[in-house]
Amino acid sequence: MTQSLRKFLGFLPLWALMLLTLASCVKNEFRVEFKLPAGVNESYTMLYYVSDSEKGWLYDQVAVVQQGKCQMKGMTRNPTLIYVFQGAQEPGVVIYAERGDKIEITGDSSSPASWTVSGNDINATLSTWRAENRNALSAHDNKKVNEAVAKYVKTHPDDPVSAILLEVYYDRSLDTAGFESLFKSLKGEASDVRWMELMSRSDLLGGFGPLKQTAAPLILRTAGNGADTIGFNEQPALLYFQYNNYDARKDDVSKMKELLKERTDSGKPQIVSVSLENDSSSWRYQARMDSLKGAVVAWMPLAFADPAAVALGVEKAPCYIVVGKKGKILYRGTSPDDAARMLRDAAGMSKNGKSENK
Repeated sequence: MTQSLRKFLGFLPLWALMLLTLASCVKNEFRVEFKLPAGVNESYTMLYYVSDSEKGWLYDQVAVVQQGKCQMKGMTRNPTLIYVFQGAQEPGVVIYAERGDKIEITGDSSSPASWTVSGNDINATLSTWRAENRNALSAHDNKKVNEAVAKYVKTHPDDPVSAILLEVYYDRSLDTAGFESLFKSLKGEASDVRWMELMSRSDLLGGFGPLKQTAAPLILRTAGNGADTIGFNEQPALLYFQYNNYDARKDDVSKMKELLKERTDSGKPQIVSVSLENDSSSWRYQARMDSLKGAVVAWMPLAFADPAAVALGVEKAPCYIVVGKKGKILYRGTSPDDAARMLRDAAGMSKNGKSENK
């Protein structure tokens, strides 16, 4: 310590010295407290990226809320985004956290779409945006959510919240060009590289920036073989990413079976059903119930955090990706009908199963 610094500290009052001491001893952790209605008894998975000066890794904690209450500690040295999952679904809410933050979650229900999150200015702004768009978020109306994100970004192009909303809530599969246009419009603090690094280093939900238009070979855990490599050089493929329970699942599986029956040629397309369940027994049970004979039945327990899902831009479930020859991605979206149509065109199949020899 220099002599001038000693003199400066000697003139400081005791309370100021205590504040300086406390500031220098901030632990690499944050706190989260749930204050929900007494009737809420639910477990939430909180997934976030932890890093130090040498390495980083994905970390998940389970917040067990009983009678609306829960307190927990998280660890982080650098700013991070916490993705909160309610059951086996896409993230219900995202929380921005820095070390030393005391984050409080309040709301009128168990649904993350209803929550108000405090702890820093970014969480406050995100909470206001979610409250204004609660109906669209609760209904999973991705078109309206996209419109709400676009409205905010256009009016706040220099706000870091715009960068977060684009990454977390904007469905690029519905409008890739719209996403890229909004992304390019970011300026000032919102375009700072640290926000892009915050997104990309979390390895979650597709990575920040335009989606890739080609697919690399996939190595997937599969039933029976243990693992299979899915290549895209000679045959087109349909990748179906899904959870066990969602409203249209039965109809979607039926459409997959129709496609499997239509494959009659030696050059038949690949159909791959990828479960995003985190429990292997749930995956195997549902696979037996689906009985997708002729399909590759695979399991991706890391779901959206899996590097393969990130590379393919799988951000929501169900998600359909049609890959043509040489790995070109022909379709990425949520419509099984559009995916089936694109696969038939790519494989030269008519709907009655006969080759059109295109």
